[in-house]
Amino acid sequence: SIEMGEPKYHSLDQVRCLIDTAPSLLEQTIITVCFSSACRISEVLGLMVDDLELDAGVATVTRKGGRRERVALGRQGTEALREWLAQRRARSKRVFMDYTYQDIYRMLKQTAKKAGIPDFTPHRLRHSRVIHLRQAGLQWDDISDTRGGCWEQSPWPAAAERSARAPPF
Repeated sequence: SIEMGEPKYHSLDQVRCLIDTAPSLLEQTIITVCFSSACRISEVLGLMVDDLELDAGVATVTRKGGRRERVALGRQGTEALREWLAQRRARSKRVFMDYTYQDIYRMLKQTAKKAGIPDFTPHRLRHSRVIHLRQAGLQWDDISDTRGGCWEQSPWPAAAERSARAPPF
């Protein structure tokens, strides 16, 4: 078996600083949703309005390989999406319209640089949330399967009722 070290992650202060530094509601929303749901940027950018169940605090994302899965958005992720949908100008069926991974990656790297987070990668938001949930005492059994990455146990609460126990950030 291959031994893997603990993934690198960002502190809660760094995540908050990143959100506070983000110059646009778009960036703030994407950072918040990626962190609170532990989803990949590609999964968040692929969201359609019909994939959202904001009253339940969940969204259906398309994972690597095309598998569809419901994920908990968390309170902050749900609130961020509500605000974004209310304020965005486009009426596209795609939540984040036609922004590409490269567009968002570039924006977030620039924001992280301004925030003084030189080792930032968007994927670390995913690892960061999982690490913080574990540090807060959630057990692996309480954290759902988000396999499809390089981490054998890279989990996150999949049901909104379990995410209610997750600490806010």
